Amino acid sequence: MSNHFLALIIVAGVAVGIVGCSGDGPPRQAPSVDQAKPAKVGEKGDKSDPNWGKAPPTVAEKQAAKAEAAMQHRSCAGSIDAQGAGVEVKKIQAGDTVWEVRGPQMRAVSGGPDAELRIGVVADIKEATPENLDNLKKLAAQFKARGVNLVVVVGDIGDGDHDIANALVALAASGAPTGAVIGNRESVDSFDKGLELAMAKSPLVFSLNTVRRVDTAVADLISLPGYYSPEYLHSDGGCLYDEGDLRDIAVLNNQADSPVVLVSHGGPLQTGDEAIDLSAQQQHTGDPALARVLSQLSIPFGIFANIHEAGGRATDLNGTVVLAQKSASKALYLNPGPADAVRWVMNDGTESTGMGALLSVSGGKASYEILRLAAIPNKAQ
Repeated sequence: MSNHFLALIIVAGVAVGIVGCSGDGPPRQAPSVDQAKPAKVGEKGDKSDPNWGKAPPTVAEKQAAKAEAAMQHRSCAGSIDAQGAGVEVKKIQAGDTVWEVRGPQMRAVSGGPDAELRIGVVADIKEATPENLDNLKKLAAQFKARGVNLVVVVGDIGDGDHDIANALVALAASGAPTGAVIGNRESVDSFDKGLELAMAKSPLVFSLNTVRRVDTAVADLISLPGYYSPEYLHSDGGCLYDEGDLRDIAVLNNQADSPVVLVSHGGPLQTGDEAIDLSAQQQHTGDPALARVLSQLSIPFGIFANIHEAGGRATDLNGTVVLAQKSASKALYLNPGPADAVRWVMNDGTESTGMGALLSVSGGKASYEILRLAAIPNKAQ
C-alpha cells in the first residue's frame, strides 16, 4: 500500500473496525460426521506440524507476522492503457454475439445488447466443494434461461487455482462471457493460475483484473480488483488496491459512454441500517475512499460482495434504503450474497445455503432479482 493511500484512510477517520468476511460473520454450521475431514498440516491434532507443542504466538509476534505478510501484498489491477505496444486482441464468441477484448477493454462488435444489459452475478464461492459446484450449476442454468449477456464473479472464488478454475468453468456453462475479479481471499498467483486454467477449458472465461472496462451500448462495467485493507487479505501475496487504482476509476469513468456499473469485491463504506457492508457485529466495513469515488464521480450502479450476511439486497449509496426487487432505480448498489452452500444467517433473519443475483440495466436505470438456492438434503436423512 502506498503512503498516500495510508494517509487517505487515516484522514478519512474511520472509527469502526474493519471486518473481513471469512470467519468474521456468524459461525459456520459445524460439519456432520460424514463431512468431517482429517486434520491438515498446521491444524490442531496434526503432530506433523513443526509448531506442534509450541506455545501460541504472542501479540507482538502476531503483529510482526501480520506486518511481514502485508509487505507481500500488492496491487494487481491491470493497466488501463488500451493503446500501448503489445496490446493483446482476442475474440469471444457467445451465441450470436462476438466480443472483442483489446487489452484492458472489451466490447461487443456484433450482436451485443442494445436495449437491456442482463448480468448474472455470483460472489463468495469460497471453495469448489460438490455442494458449491451444484449451486454454481443451478445458477448457470438460471442465467442461461434468463438470457444473460454477461456473468460477473465478484471475488472470493476459492483458495487454490483448481478451485477457482472449476468454479468459473461451471458458471461458463451459462453460455455467456464469464468475468472474474479477485477478492480478499485469493492470492494473486492462485487467481492468475486459476484464470489461466479456466480459460484453457472455456473460451468464455476472462479476467476482470486485466479487462478493466466492458463497453456496451447500454452500460459500461468498470472493475476495481482487490481489497483496500491489508489486515483482511487472507492469503500471502493478496491483491491490495491503492490510491492510483482509484484514480484509474476516474479515468475509465470519463471514457464511459453509458451509465457505469462498478465491480469490486469490497463495497463502499455505508452508514445505514440496511447497508450492504454491515457485518453481524453491526460494524460498517466498507471503504470510505471508494464511497467518495462513487459519490464524486456520480457512478450510479455497483456490484459488491464480501460481507455475506449483508447480501441478498441492493440499496442506495448510503445503505439506508433496501430497494425493491424487479423495480427500476436510478442508483443501485448490489450485494448478491454468498454462493457458498454452507448455511449463513443473513441480516434480514433468513438463512442462506447459496444465492446469486440478476442485474438488469435499461434506459439509464437498473433493477435486480435475488436467486436463492435450496439446501441439498443430507443423504443420511
